[in-house]
Amino acid sequence: MKKQQLRLAVLCLLLAACSQFSAQAGIIEA
Repeated sequence: MKKQQLRLAVLCLLLAACSQFSAQAGIIEA
């Protein structure tokens, strides 16, 4: 259960970083 939670947290963090990077790239492109 703890391992699953850790995996979920890492996935969430990765998704957040991806979203931030995508937003920055969009701003630079525009």
